[in-house]
Amino acid sequence: MRVIADTNKLFSAALSTNGTIAQTLFSDEYAFIIPHFTMIELFKYKDKLVQLTKKTEVEVLEILYHILLQVDFYNEKSLSLEARQRAYNLCKDVDPKDAVFVALSLELDAPLWTGDKKLKKGLLAKGFTNFFEL
Repeated sequence: MRVIADTNKLFSAALSTNGTIAQTLFSDEYAFIIPHFTMIELFKYKDKLVQLTKKTEVEVLEILYHILLQVDFYNEKSLSLEARQRAYNLCKDVDPKDAVFVALSLELDAPLWTGDKKLKKGLLAKGFTNFFEL
């Protein structure tokens, strides 16, 4: 089963490498897909991960490397204009930066795995219900 993972799920997996989110991410049951944008976000907050995990930078980079081996990247440029526009309309009132994840979910007809409660609530209010739940 293909699943679109947003950045906060990968961040959570990095914070707790033995937790449920990490175990799910490392499971062979699912094929997790992320846009390239996610990699930028993860490394943007690398220092925060170092601080929160109390691990060295090298250890955090190794964790991120192993997480990124578990996902398939999707080039955002390949998203159809229709999926991008629809996703923007769904996300513009909540967080337009999340539109890329929603567009990917729409494009691939794959559920979105997010821990962003505000985003989920906003999407549900607009009729988007394709979420991945554990």
